[in-house]
Amino acid sequence: MKIKQLSIALLSAIALGGCSGGSVSATSDQAQTSSTDHSTIVGKIKEIFKSETNSFVVEMPASAMIVDATKEWLTKNNADLWINTDMEDNSCLNNDHINDRLGYKHQKNTFLSAIKRQEKDYPEQAKQILALDERDICSRIFIRESANALGGWSRTIDDGLYARAIFINGYVANALETQIISKVGAKVWKTDVEAKEKINAALSEVARSDLYYDIVAEAYRIAEKSHLSKDFTGHHPASVHFNLADYDVAVSGVGTVILKNGAGWFGNGHISGKSYMISMQSVEGSRMEKRKTIAEAETTSTETKTADSVGVQN
Repeated sequence: MKIKQLSIALLSAIALGGCSGGSVSATSDQAQTSSTDHSTIVGKIKEIFKSETNSFVVEMPASAMIVDATKEWLTKNNADLWINTDMEDNSCLNNDHINDRLGYKHQKNTFLSAIKRQEKDYPEQAKQILALDERDICSRIFIRESANALGGWSRTIDDGLYARAIFINGYVANALETQIISKVGAKVWKTDVEAKEKINAALSEVARSDLYYDIVAEAYRIAEKSHLSKDFTGHHPASVHFNLADYDVAVSGVGTVILKNGAGWFGNGHISGKSYMISMQSVEGSRMEKRKTIAEAETTSTETKTADSVGVQN
């Protein structure tokens, strides 16, 4: 059985240019020349595509790929844990290092204690999770939660705690994604698989540093100390909408979207106010295009030779 609940107070393509078919000739000599020309074209195309470097370059929004990569990591490591959207009931926030930065006492309900309480009921999964670094799991949970859609305000969680938890998830996710982009955004990766591996490696590097604790503590501090204005008017298109400090926060089908001082800051493709793309070579797509181009060239050559033989009248 799996742990189902965890209270964690926790194209553009590089196109092949040119090479259109020649005109139909009126003599057998010209037909032979035309056929030879097309054979040469096909030969050149095949020669060009011997190299795997001639491939499509596919760009994907970095924010979407980062979310996909983190979700896949959580699933692969059996750590895709459910958490409450509640500022006071999220064990990822109860880490001793975070409390030290906030000047608070250490708490009993930590991430590790929450897992250990369920160790008897879910021994295998608990064993797997306890073997991982807590920060690897929590950092990805913050990102995953920031992309989750919400149908409306919670009926069981205090509105203030609910809104502040949403903000924390978004703020932490934005800071972590900003660090990831600085490490992986400038290179063209071979495949999306390689890109996701690098994303997770970069995230783990950040999560295991003191910067991670600084980011979470800062998010908590803003959420706790800032004035919160909840929007229950129903005029905003998002199912959940509120203002906190300089941030306008909305949650709908695309996850959490945050405006800072009126400008897009996080969510809906934005990371720290910018839209980043991650580039990849689509090797399989390249191979498909190779087959298509060669087939089209060979077809053109065949059609020309057929026209030469049956279309000429003396």
